[in-house]
Amino acid sequence: MRHLAKPYGTQVMAWAPLAQGQFGIFENETLLKIAARHGKTVAQVALRYLIEEGIIVIPKSVHPERMQENLVNDGFDLTESERLEISALDKGHPAFADFNNPDLARFLLGYDAKFNPENKN
Repeated sequence: MRHLAKPYGTQVMAWAPLAQGQFGIFENETLLKIAARHGKTVAQVALRYLIEEGIIVIPKSVHPERMQENLVNDGFDLTESERLEISALDKGHPAFADFNNPDLARFLLGYDAKFNPENKN
C-alpha cells in the first residue's frame, strides 16, 4: 500500500494497528521476546515498529490503562534485527481488507476529493 500512496503524497495510516487483538498478536513469541528485551508490552513494540516504518498509528481502546500504555511509546528504538524479525511476521495479505488492491487504493486516495467538493486537493 505504501508504494501506491507515495506518488499521491499520502501517508499510510494503520486503521487497526493492533489487529483488534486478533490473530494471536499478544501471544506472538517474536513480539513477546522483543517486548521483554525492552521492558515494554507487545502493543508498545507493535506500535513502535509501525511508527518507525513511517505509518500513522491511532490505536483504539476503551481501557484507560491501555490508552496510557499506547501513549507512552517512546524511550526505545527497535534494532534492525528486531525490525527484520517483525517484518518476517507479515502474512502477505491484509487482515481486514485488500488494501494492496490498486483499485481500492486509488478509490481511498481520491475519496475526499470525490465526495467533499470543498477539498480540491
